[in-house]
Amino acid sequence: MIEAALSVLENDKQRNELAAFYEQYKNRFFGIAYSKLHNLEEAEDAVQEAFLRVADNPNKFFNMSDQERLRFVEGIVRHVSVDKFNKNKNNAVLIEDIGDNIMSDTISPEEKYITDASARELVQFALTLPESQRQALFMYVHQNLSYSEISKILGISEELARKRVSNARKAIKNFAEGKK
Repeated sequence: MIEAALSVLENDKQRNELAAFYEQYKNRFFGIAYSKLHNLEEAEDAVQEAFLRVADNPNKFFNMSDQERLRFVEGIVRHVSVDKFNKNKNNAVLIEDIGDNIMSDTISPEEKYITDASARELVQFALTLPESQRQALFMYVHQNLSYSEISKILGISEELARKRVSNARKAIKNFAEGKK
């Protein structure tokens, strides 16, 4: 399934190492993708695209420990899967999955008084946020990724990842306060 990614690599040692890594964890990666997409072909495509991204920057991957590689590729698979899901459903994120998380994770306990807006309204509003903020917020809230992990997946600084999540949270808070 990752032949295209393997063909991009420069030497047999890298191809063998990436192929072995894929074989060891392919079910795990497929499970992540399928849990987001609920479609076999789309999940396979997401895993293949993730490995193409890995092969496009082999030095990064091959300079990591096994645990770092696993987290790195899992993050890429999640990111690719979320992108595919958003494109396939015109940005219709699973409202029932993230509604409660947005209510509990993006709004501090002191701000609970603003919860007059329903979780559904908040999620619908969140879908109108700029793509960069929406992606970062989704990864932070729904996937429980750290700012460091988000920065690696999106290829941005940790500070920018933190800023995107913060801006998204502020926008949601302002929206909820305006609903009062």
